[in-house]
Amino acid sequence: MSLNIALPLLLTLTLFAAITQVASEEVSIDSELLQELSVIEGNLQAQQPEFSMFNKNSLHIEGITEAKQQADLSLSVVGRIAVLHVEEGQKVEKGQLLLNFDNAREMLERQLAELIWQDKTELQASEAQEKIAFSIYQNAQKLRSSGAISGEEFKQKKSQYFLLLSKRKQLEVTEQREQIAYELADEKVRQHSLIAPFSGVVTKIYHNVGESVQANYPLVHLLDSSVGIFVANVDENTARKMAISPSVTLLFSLGGQKISRSGQVSFVSPVVDSASNLVVSKTEFDNRDGKLKLGVSARIKLANN
Repeated sequence: MSLNIALPLLLTLTLFAAITQVASEEVSIDSELLQELSVIEGNLQAQQPEFSMFNKNSLHIEGITEAKQQADLSLSVVGRIAVLHVEEGQKVEKGQLLLNFDNAREMLERQLAELIWQDKTELQASEAQEKIAFSIYQNAQKLRSSGAISGEEFKQKKSQYFLLLSKRKQLEVTEQREQIAYELADEKVRQHSLIAPFSGVVTKIYHNVGESVQANYPLVHLLDSSVGIFVANVDENTARKMAISPSVTLLFSLGGQKISRSGQVSFVSPVVDSASNLVVSKTEFDNRDGKLKLGVSARIKLANN
């Protein structure tokens, strides 16, 4: 073979060998990367299976958590805070007194209404007079039958009895009015007291003792963290899955610690938001142990089928 033919052939073979070697190295690198990723996935699944980021059989949905029951509490009257019975962070029970507005005037009005209502002397005197008049009226009937008294005298006894009967009934109505007046005065006193509508924790007190507050302005924020709500906006297909399979797993990451909780889908909106094209969903979960600080983000895991 001449040198003119052998030299180009040698150069071609050398170039092909170099390209093959580079391709082989790239394949080797990709294979090594896939092997490392596979090992990482295996370790994650072994430690926290529910947090596997390569699990193709489940669907993870991001969202936020909040308390199922919380409220800004207020009073329907204007007043000045006289006494605070609680502090921020304090646990309270349903029906517990949280604060009082100044209610000295209302207390006196209630006391006066109670005294008037409890005074039964006039009614009792009227009842006694009615009984006597009724007895006289009955005797008059007997005497009238025997002709011992005149018809005019009988009518007088009868009229006297029915007048006293009417007076007693009027006094009974007056007693009912006085009772209602007392109950209204008592209601005014209670309107100056803030009562916890449910058990929970006082997370915020908006005003101090001595401050005047307008009607319906927030006074205390009360939160019950025993039951949490996971809120997420999902697409229509995911919303249908959540409605069909309401039992889900919630995943939390708190300070490096992984926590999972079972939850129950409690609400899937029947309408799609026109702006985002998403559906609002809510999932309830138990938090009676207080380990989860509500307000953090979380995920729920659904079967991806």
